[in-house]
Amino acid sequence: MTNHERYDELISIYSLGALDENQLKEIEEHLKGGCGVCEEMLKENEKVLSLIPYSIPSATPFPRVKEKLFKKIRATKQIEEKTFAPTFWERLQPLWLRLGSAVALALLIILFAFNLSLRDKLKEQEIVISSLKEQVTNQSEIMNSLRTQLATKEVNLNNLKEQIARQSTMMEFLQNPEVVTINLAGLKQDSQAYGRVLWDKKYNKALFYGLNLPPIPSGKIYQLWVIADNTPISMGIFDVDERGNNIIQVANIPDPSKVQKFAVTLEPAGGVPQPTGEMYLISAS
Repeated sequence: MTNHERYDELISIYSLGALDENQLKEIEEHLKGGCGVCEEMLKENEKVLSLIPYSIPSATPFPRVKEKLFKKIRATKQIEEKTFAPTFWERLQPLWLRLGSAVALALLIILFAFNLSLRDKLKEQEIVISSLKEQVTNQSEIMNSLRTQLATKEVNLNNLKEQIARQSTMMEFLQNPEVVTINLAGLKQDSQAYGRVLWDKKYNKALFYGLNLPPIPSGKIYQLWVIADNTPISMGIFDVDERGNNIIQVANIPDPSKVQKFAVTLEPAGGVPQPTGEMYLISAS
């Protein structure tokens, strides 16, 4: 039996005023602690007991007894008046003394049955609440999983849009008869890296794409250069995907008559004004 099951039984006996001194002290200390379940059970028990007086017929005294009673009251020299609000237990005591043992036993059984009913309802509510909490947890996990999937799909969609935009730009350059193709070869031994510059000299714009470049180390970035009049001029920085590929658009290329070569080097993150790192791609003169 748990501590609270013991309190449930003590509350029923407490309602009847039948606890001994130690039990009475124990249950009163428990009630002072603010136990909502026991307070609710005590209220229900008081409600049941308050209806008992109405089930007992009132007794009318004989006239002779009534007359003697009033004479005795009038003969009393002084009646000490005492103003107080009787407690529930004080109101119950005379009633309890008038009840027969059979009635008391029946009432005790009723209170125990009511006590058990309340405990069953409490357990049912606890089970329902536990089930609802579990459902909420499951729904939260499902929602978090869906949010993660949605975020992943959005990233994939954006990547596809970028690829489509790059492919469309490349198709425009390839279909333009004015575009000049410049190949860049890899400088590393056994490297399959290479690149191309699709250069529209009429509008002075170009499209560069590098393929099969090595992965970029931490703190580094690839940088595209155009060498004009023997001077390297930066055309932008770029990273690569997991296959070592990327496509970038290039603008503001120097005068075509002055351009000698295109090259790609590996530089510190953010790029540099002049090449300092190792060269990975270069075009022919």
